[in-house]
Amino acid sequence: MSTITQTPQAILKYRNLAAARDAYTCADDDKARELSREAHGLLASSSKEPGSPGLKATPTWSPWAADAEDGHNEELANRGQTLLLQGAVDGVMVSLLVLSLGDAAGWPMQLTLTLNAVLLACWSAYTAGREALEVATYDAYYNRERAREAWELDNFPEGEVEEMVQLYCKRGLPEEQARHVVGAMASSPQFFVDVMMLEELQMSPPAAIGAFSAGARICGGSIVCGGALPLVAALLVRFERFASDPTAAYLVLVAVAACALAYLGNLRAAITHNSRKRLSLQTLVLAVPVVVLARVAGGLLLSHMQQPRA
Repeated sequence: MSTITQTPQAILKYRNLAAARDAYTCADDDKARELSREAHGLLASSSKEPGSPGLKATPTWSPWAADAEDGHNEELANRGQTLLLQGAVDGVMVSLLVLSLGDAAGWPMQLTLTLNAVLLACWSAYTAGREALEVATYDAYYNRERAREAWELDNFPEGEVEEMVQLYCKRGLPEEQARHVVGAMASSPQFFVDVMMLEELQMSPPAAIGAFSAGARICGGSIVCGGALPLVAALLVRFERFASDPTAAYLVLVAVAACALAYLGNLRAAITHNSRKRLSLQTLVLAVPVVVLARVAGGLLLSHMQQPRA
């Protein structure tokens, strides 16, 4: 979250990130610059109180924008939603793989659905444990490294300052300016440690989500969206038209999976601010090798089963 620390001389303010993004995508250069200035304009107020009547009717900066502005890396800020979407895509892929394999191998639908349920449950449990372990491991790693940087700053501040000066000089900043900037940051130790974690170690702060919650979200996404396809298949076989024509039922399931993947890509685009159509299509294309390879494997299994035994 982009903030300016509130002090007696500075009022806490935020710029309108959504408006800044809209300005950047505007085709008219003059209009884009105008919109950008408005998005980055200061909150007009005759008083230091957020509720002051001196506020403009539609301020571009707002003390309440903190609830809506998550920062530039919104997939990290919205880690819970990202994990749900990731789990949902994984679940759909697992179910699509099993259904494609079963259709190509000529398995009875009941056998395919049973195998689908087993594999989906195993995969969901694995991804939940994997994500929980990743979150716990990174949290411990980040906290240990941050504690080490803080200890080094306490015991040898000159060395830490010199490291950052050299780092900024390598990036093209003149040494005099680098020393001035680093010296100013070093006057606030906690802030300086955070900067060193990002600049020196290239480590972002851990997402505000616990290991258990991360695992539960990715598992929930897999179970709910992955289980939707077998559920649709079970409903289809109740109709005589699809019960007598497994291929027609399979094509319906592929269409349902395609719609689900495109929709999940669309939802992710809302978080990452990418083109909705492009990301929907890219997410959908991920299913192509899954379906092709599963059907090839199913065909090989079918031909093997049909070979006469010696």
